[in-house]
Amino acid sequence: MCNLSQSVEEKGIQKGRKEERLLLLKNLMESTGMNIEHAMAALGIPEVDWQKYRKLLAAQ
Repeated sequence: MCNLSQSVEEKGIQKGRKEERLLLLKNLMESTGMNIEHAMAALGIPEVDWQKYRKLLAAQ
C-alpha cells in the first residue's frame, strides 16, 4: 500500500477509535453514574488524552 493510502487509512482508524471511545464514555457515565474521570480510567483511556475527551464531550 502506498504511503498516502496508509495515512488515509490510519486517520480513519483513529477517528473511529475516538468516536467509539466517546460513545463508550457517554454510555458508561449514563448507565453507572460515574464521573468522566472514573469512566475514562475504567475504559483504560491514557491520562494524556483525558483533556481531549473532556473537550469533545463538552462540545456535544
